[in-house]
Amino acid sequence: YDGGSYTIKNLHIDLGSSSYSALFAGISKDGVVKNISLKSCMITGGNYTSGIAGKNRGLIENCKVSGFIHGDKYVAGIGGYNTGQVKKCSSLAVVSGNKTGGIVIDIVI
Repeated sequence: YDGGSYTIKNLHIDLGSSSYSALFAGISKDGVVKNISLKSCMITGGNYTSGIAGKNRGLIENCKVSGFIHGDKYVAGIGGYNTGQVKKCSSLAVVSGNKTGGIVIDIVI
């Protein structure tokens, strides 16, 4: 998915205690998400909650997130569970939960 450098403003996602809550629940091994910004988002979920992808196995590139992100465990601005790549991304999101990270959390290499 190429966001074309567009910004999504005021995105609100509230999935209760559902895991992998984000703009994209998961990105597959060959998947790419790039050139998208979330501004003033409010995302709430369970484990692996983040702005761009709850689970990333592919590539997230040139993405930005700001706002508030809250989950149970493994909460981050860009990716919750990451075994893929994250390049040229930034997050100014306020994240809260147990085991939090600015860009990604629960990195497996």
